[in-house]
Amino acid sequence: MIPVATQITVPNLTLSQDARLYKYVRLQNGWKYLRADYGENFGVKPHSGFLPKTNTPTVVEGGKYVASDGGKLHPLSPDPNEAWMLFKLYRNEGRKSQLEVKSQQLRQQPAFIWTHKGSEAIDLRAFMLF
Repeated sequence: MIPVATQITVPNLTLSQDARLYKYVRLQNGWKYLRADYGENFGVKPHSGFLPKTNTPTVVEGGKYVASDGGKLHPLSPDPNEAWMLFKLYRNEGRKSQLEVKSQQLRQQPAFIWTHKGSEAIDLRAFMLF
């Protein structure tokens, strides 16, 4: 079954491209945030994370996945596949909104007029794809 990302899980969330995925788990010395461990297929390895201040991945059952963006934590899901899908979805939404802002800025710039000796002026914005 393919998990379905819904707006009910995390409403109106957009993440920047600098966002990171963490797993919040209980270890012997208390609750910790572990950096998510990614597989060869660029997905998240289920229940695997890196211990704090090490490069050693460890498998820890339980816990939940959260996204960290700009010092804020956003809960995603306890299921690794759904959390990874939500993380990608919300990070792409952030990229999409950045591109929309850039597109609006380009549309508001003055027209670039090109002329050649003895010919009419041509507005090159007519040839741009928006």
